[in-house]
Amino acid sequence: MITLRSGDVFDTEKTAFCGQTFRAKRTDDGAIRFITGYSSVDIKSTCLPDLSTLWQEYFDLSSDYRELISKIDPKDVFMKEAKEAGLGIRILRQEPWETLVSFIISQRKSIPAISKCIEQLCDRFGEPFKGPEGEVLRAFPEPEAIMDAGFDELKACGLGYRIDYVKDAAAKVVSGEIDIRTLEEMPDDELFETLQLVKGVGKKVADCVCLYGFHRMSRSPVDVWIKRVIDEHYEGRNPFLAYGDAAGLMQQYVFYLSRSYNL
Repeated sequence: MITLRSGDVFDTEKTAFCGQTFRAKRTDDGAIRFITGYSSVDIKSTCLPDLSTLWQEYFDLSSDYRELISKIDPKDVFMKEAKEAGLGIRILRQEPWETLVSFIISQRKSIPAISKCIEQLCDRFGEPFKGPEGEVLRAFPEPEAIMDAGFDELKACGLGYRIDYVKDAAAKVVSGEIDIRTLEEMPDDELFETLQLVKGVGKKVADCVCLYGFHRMSRSPVDVWIKRVIDEHYEGRNPFLAYGDAAGLMQQYVFYLSRSYNL
């Protein structure tokens, strides 16, 4: 756990492997490597390097999560337990295009399987760039590269039935039917509905893209883990709706606790 200058905290391992991003990986020397766009950074769990503005924004380090945590209802014992388990998670400000494709692929796949699939996509179709130690890394493929890729090439990356969905997303972005810059300016509900114009994007995936790709902190995706918590610990009542702009962080805490302890 890294304590920030503000007194807030940042846990690189929890943030990397809590299910919001699929390209973070552990390096041979024990660091955790994050990649966004054509940049990468290696971070040791107890030492935060002098980060550029890009990485300051990516890790959302200017936000005070202590204020969000203060919104937890003192009577909500389960949420307080989830906060203790997930403390240090930051909601990353990821590239919207990569997030859209990643969560389309995520349907009915485990996190390791999603990561493997995305790495294969990057290896085949991503542009090369130099990593921290001069090694050649691959960026996430641009929409044009996905649109031009053959069916068999995408099948070899493990996309399965999601090929049509990913192709549709790429075609809509390349044609301008889905304009990322326009999406960024939309209110939450309009963004949520517009994302569902992409083939294969339902409510859960749209919420994930809103939260992890557009940093809409009021969104709280409901997957099988969260649905189980809602049913078993909240008598079918969605607790996140009461948390406003802290809902996304609370959802991530609950997801982390549930998946870590198989609740």
